[in-house]
Amino acid sequence: MEAPCPLLTPTVEFSVSLIESTRQRMLKMAEELPTEKLLRIPAGFRNNLLWNLGHVMAVQQNLCYETSGFPVRVPTYLLASFRKGTHPGEWAGTMDLEDIKTWLLESVKSLREDLHKNIFMTLAPYQTGTGVKLASISDVLSFDAWHEGMHLGIMMSMLKLVQA
Repeated sequence: MEAPCPLLTPTVEFSVSLIESTRQRMLKMAEELPTEKLLRIPAGFRNNLLWNLGHVMAVQQNLCYETSGFPVRVPTYLLASFRKGTHPGEWAGTMDLEDIKTWLLESVKSLREDLHKNIFMTLAPYQTGTGVKLASISDVLSFDAWHEGMHLGIMMSMLKLVQA
């Protein structure tokens, strides 16, 4: 019989479900737009819709894997392009929605697998740019679910502007 996973608390399970459903909503929004609208940076914003998709994945990988001392589960070029403080003007070429979509969904699947493997037992304490202190994977996933929801809201605002 397999030992129970101490990391998979109801709160952790709920946070991962929120992350997954938020990403699915983001992707549905993005898939309904032509590429030129995904890449348009609306007045008053620093980034575009496609950047927001990649950004939530990059932050989740940083918070879960890099702070735990594990290699990230997505290509490093994605992390470099979508980390906090980046913007589409820095992209060397064009970003592909299908590539981002694949990794956005695959990274949630990998996260679930790694939670079942108990790899996140130790985490270097981390303070976010908003001043929130994260000391456990449960903290990280709760924060990440909030962060991704915030970016969904930003994308919803951007959507109105790029469709105008």
